[in-house]
Amino acid sequence: MDKSHRESVKSKFYKGLVSDQMQLVPQPPLVKPYDKNGVIVDLPDPKGFAPHLSDFKQIALQRRSVREYAGRPLTLPELSYLLYMTQGVTGYRADKSATLRTVPSGGARHGFETYLAVFNVDGLQQGIWRYLPIEHKLLLEKAAWPGFANDVVASAQNQKFVETAQIYFMWSVDFYRIEWRYAEEAAKLATLDVGHVCQNLYLAAESIGCGACAIDAYNQPKSDELLGLDGDNECVIYCSTCGVKR
Repeated sequence: MDKSHRESVKSKFYKGLVSDQMQLVPQPPLVKPYDKNGVIVDLPDPKGFAPHLSDFKQIALQRRSVREYAGRPLTLPELSYLLYMTQGVTGYRADKSATLRTVPSGGARHGFETYLAVFNVDGLQQGIWRYLPIEHKLLLEKAAWPGFANDVVASAQNQKFVETAQIYFMWSVDFYRIEWRYAEEAAKLATLDVGHVCQNLYLAAESIGCGACAIDAYNQPKSDELLGLDGDNECVIYCSTCGVKR
């Protein structure tokens, strides 16, 4: 493709779009800021973790949505692996302007935050945790409270199997992280990109004898409230249970 053709394609793609990046507005942070004095747990190195299955064809063919889980806790190395395979940082662009991760994202914007409702993970207290992908750590957002499981289930439109899983993934989207480059195209890109994230969860879970079940029929206000999100600049965009197969 010669230069004139590239410019023509770009002008059509960006026709009518005036993003903050085009106006030289500094880009937003690569990840959501957090209190470094909070309760933070180091995760085991996922690169040394060996999954049970490594044949991609077998993993893809066996993958199913799983709604029944065994009673044993998920281990911290297993959780570390699942988090790394869904949102782990594998590198940076040369100018440090963007992270490179285990999933694709339009313009490497990676507009998501990973929250976990933890029910049964060895070494982690119950509650709401947030994944810190750059440091590969977990931050405790809220310790479990009386009625914790009931509130999580209510946020999932009262789908009772949610509380039988070891963990409940809740991905939020920081729209401005994407809008900064793509303006009003951000909503489309967010819905496409979060699908890559959840598919990686399905495949990674299958490779370690676990299973996942994506949930898009969640209660938006209750889910946002559960995570303390404003529902405007940041809101829940997708959820999934995950746990050890029965």
